[in-house]
Amino acid sequence: MIKSISHERLAQLTMELVRRESEAPPGNEEAVCTYIKDFLQQQGLTVTEQPCAPHRANVLATIPGKDSQALPYLYVGHVDVVPAGNSALWTTPPYEPAVREGRIYGRGAADMKGSVACMLHLAELYAAGQFQPQRPVQMLFDIDEEHQNLGMRTFIQSAPQAVFAIVGEPTGGRIHLGHRGVMAFQVDFYGKSCHAAQPSLGVNAIEQALAFCEKVRALNAQLQTQADPYLGAGSITVTMIEGGHKVNTIPEHCCVRIDRRLTVGESTQQATKQIEQMLTEAPGAQVKVTTQCPVGWIEKEHPQIQRLQEAARQAGKPAEISVFSACCEAGLMSEGTGIPTVILGPGEIAQAHQTDEFVSIAGLYDTARLYYAFFSMED
Repeated sequence: MIKSISHERLAQLTMELVRRESEAPPGNEEAVCTYIKDFLQQQGLTVTEQPCAPHRANVLATIPGKDSQALPYLYVGHVDVVPAGNSALWTTPPYEPAVREGRIYGRGAADMKGSVACMLHLAELYAAGQFQPQRPVQMLFDIDEEHQNLGMRTFIQSAPQAVFAIVGEPTGGRIHLGHRGVMAFQVDFYGKSCHAAQPSLGVNAIEQALAFCEKVRALNAQLQTQADPYLGAGSITVTMIEGGHKVNTIPEHCCVRIDRRLTVGESTQQATKQIEQMLTEAPGAQVKVTTQCPVGWIEKEHPQIQRLQEAARQAGKPAEISVFSACCEAGLMSEGTGIPTVILGPGEIAQAHQTDEFVSIAGLYDTARLYYAFFSMED
């Protein structure tokens, strides 16, 4: 039955999704969500919309399994894309998908509408009596992954339950065990301004910031000694400094921005506490977290990873295990729900967010076969 998967249909569905612009920001996913909802209803599935903001909602549906009482699998595919930028730089318009040399070009083809198309194809194969998973497969098509994860954060609040989740980000069809977490901090230092000819009358906010930056460098060196075999080491880096407004005035304010990457064993709470501890000698300094996504991780020995490897072999693909070089919603899913989560989808992360983004039709086919084999495998 796995032979019923169609290259042509996968390409067609991917192009239908790509041509419905869904950039975030600003968050105009409504057209593509309506298409997905209508498509799934036409397959006879019950579809639920999960409101996240005005005119913005996740779409959820479940493909019934042979064991209707079993805890479901969960598939996660975000439907938003990053802005396409200057369309004049694209060989063909970003929202007019084109096929060239076995590739579909267009914004979101790799990240990650190709993966969503794979699941829509499985849904229509189910409707045609050509696919039925062993367990139910709940599908979450969520909004706003590229901006503030509004869709995923809304979904988590519903306390979902599943035996295992697949986030369909572009991994080239390879099994990715997880990703490093990411945080961004804004640290504001406050002093007292005065004439630079009499610096003792003031408090130099930039000097406070520089002392803090030296502590950041020391912490980063320490983090490099604690590398995980797969994800590598965590890191912390000063990426922006803004302070002062006149060359002959002692600055009363300085803002430092920090990029923090987390590896296995590090939590967002621990990373925040580290920043706070480095500020004990800077009275009045204020810290704000501006970005936060936890580490996503599943051990390679997990039984579902073993099943995925077997499914890959059944689909004629190498059972490769790797890690995701970017950050995605796997960390939010696993931390927020406790559901073991892996990352697996068609396309390459190197294509994500790029001009002339593409996904190969062969990659769509291979991944759809892998999904089919995994979801059909008997417990």
